Amino acid sequence: MGKVAWAQLSRDRASSLAPVVQARLRAWMGRRRFSIALLVAVTIGVSAAAVSWAHGSRRSSERRQNDQTSFTLVAAADIACMPGEVGVPPNGRPNGPDNCQQAATAALIEGLKPDAVAVPGDIQYERGRLAEFLGSFGSTWGAFKPSIYPAAGNHEWYDSPNGRGYFDYFDGVGRRSGRAGARGHGYYSVDLNRYWHLITLNSNCTTDNALIVTPVSCRYGSAQERWLRSDLAAHRGQCIIAQWHHPLFTSGPNQGGPNDISARAARACLGRG
Repeated sequence: MGKVAWAQLSRDRASSLAPVVQARLRAWMGRRRFSIALLVAVTIGVSAAAVSWAHGSRRSSERRQNDQTSFTLVAAADIACMPGEVGVPPNGRPNGPDNCQQAATAALIEGLKPDAVAVPGDIQYERGRLAEFLGSFGSTWGAFKPSIYPAAGNHEWYDSPNGRGYFDYFDGVGRRSGRAGARGHGYYSVDLNRYWHLITLNSNCTTDNALIVTPVSCRYGSAQERWLRSDLAAHRGQCIIAQWHHPLFTSGPNQGGPNDISARAARACLGRG
């Protein structure tokens, strides 16, 4: 069993971590190879993930990767600036010091040819409105949309009610559920292949941020926490990857406390609570 967590990594740091994670995963999984690459588009905000390893397999999903023994997942967060701040494709040259380089990171992903892409939050600045998604994220990273598994960050939750633009973009305008989970909830799980199961949580449970009008419940016994435990119990034979936006530990000022969803999810995913 192991765990991977990241927060505000520089592009060079993320690039150096990826081969280490890949090597460890190959060693632990043997012939069932799983590669994970970490990318960071900008340095604003934080993201987190937990990875645990087990043995055996359960049911396969509808995805074509079911019988693969090799699987590549690319993970990146804090991706797209508002429309008008986009760099010059395809090299993503920024117009200023604070501009995102989503075209450049999209090009990196294209070169990796991943089977899936995890995006744990702050996907589209500034408020995650549908027009912002369509005008910025969609023009670069939109090419990978069929392979993306998103998690809502605080910037997605700024568009009231309950991440409207985020769900409209990933699930479809007005649809009640889809790739990003049920509208207004934002937690879901999926089998990546026979061996790997991805869990996505919504960590927008703070009441301290005035821009988050409708936080989700992350308390002990909440619907999300009960769902997490039930999902983990149903997939004991698979290897688990969990992603959410707010980290339990970070070098920045935004780490979670011992009782927030990050802490409980980490304990639950690692079999300690």
